[in-house]
Amino acid sequence: MICVPMLTGVLKLNPKQAHATAIFFILPLSVASGIFYASAKLFPVCGWWVVLGVTLGGAVGAGLLARISEGATKWVFTVIMALSGFYLLLF
Repeated sequence: MICVPMLTGVLKLNPKQAHATAIFFILPLSVASGIFYASAKLFPVCGWWVVLGVTLGGAVGAGLLARISEGATKWVFTVIMALSGFYLLLF
């Protein structure tokens, strides 16, 4: 949740570069974590649905990132972060 704001604030990347960089680092770490949990039999069956959703969501998000403007990228990220924050506060 802080990766993109830090990349835009500290490293002065534009929002599209920051999102692409975050995806570049998060994807291999997520895959490695999934392999570790699956090999230790700590991965529930429902976890595979999460893997599918995250993979498809990441692919769709990366495709949209190439097509939408920088302003729209900031707006979408802000809305998603606000909704996530409200969800965490309420549940």
